[in-house]
Amino acid sequence: MYGVIYMKTKKIRLEETTLNDTQEIFELINRNRDRFNQWFNWVEKVTTVEDEKEFIEISIFDETQELYSIKFENHIIGIVDLQRVDLNNASAEVGYWIDEVFEGQGIVSNLVANLDEKTTVDKLKIIVNRNNTRAINVAQRAGFEFAHLIKGNIIYQKAF
Repeated sequence: MYGVIYMKTKKIRLEETTLNDTQEIFELINRNRDRFNQWFNWVEKVTTVEDEKEFIEISIFDETQELYSIKFENHIIGIVDLQRVDLNNASAEVGYWIDEVFEGQGIVSNLVANLDEKTTVDKLKIIVNRNNTRAINVAQRAGFEFAHLIKGNIIYQKAF
């Protein structure tokens, strides 16, 4: 588990997501639904608060997933998650998204860049659509290196 990562210049922190965060995350998804639909296939599956609650419950109890809320002044503004956590190979995939209002401020880049200080895995991978320039920029600024292309997606990796 990561605990809390604080950014030095802003009141931003990364905290484990709980079921108490369900409503706020659902509202955040709704505000960004059109933008997220361009890049994430899960958005159309989250149509109710119950859908989001089910996802959070799975993330909490599934050992291959970890879900963290990006918080600014105690309000959730985005998500960073680890998927396909493999403790045998000490690896995981990183996913992230942020409210459009906070996009482009380096928040996600900084948090993702510092995951290596808090995680028990040695290798992180980011898979992004090759047309999603903002997500590509996050991966590059966070120190991930291009690995390869697969089915229209770019794979970035970081080992430490």
